[in-house]
Amino acid sequence: MPADPGSVDERVDILYVEDDVALRESSCELLREEGFQVAEVGDGAAALAYLGQGHHPSLVILDLQMPVMGGYEFIAHLRSDPRFADTPVLVVSAVAQSGILAGPDGVVAYLSKPFEIEALIGYVRRFARRRGR
Repeated sequence: MPADPGSVDERVDILYVEDDVALRESSCELLREEGFQVAEVGDGAAALAYLGQGHHPSLVILDLQMPVMGGYEFIAHLRSDPRFADTPVLVVSAVAQSGILAGPDGVVAYLSKPFEIEALIGYVRRFARRRGR
């Protein structure tokens, strides 16, 4: 279910930013089955627009290589906004290496594609807060 930029949902736990529609939809469905509120968009520009509507997820799941605005550019914009400077980012990408990582850009972990869904859920459980319950 794509994000509705016309409504603000304070319960959103995760913003999933991925241009591969099938991967994004299947991953989001599984995260919702785990009890998380998930908003989804297809690129970094759409993610910034979504955040600009007043949404503040507790975790961003981010692909790096996307059209319009890729992950690296999105992270730079995210970090330049004081409202989101501390928002953790989980990178899920074909160009990333898996593992926990704490860095100045707020990337808390990298998960390489293809990935095991259990690994994604494990990272999400570790880094996302469930709100509005």
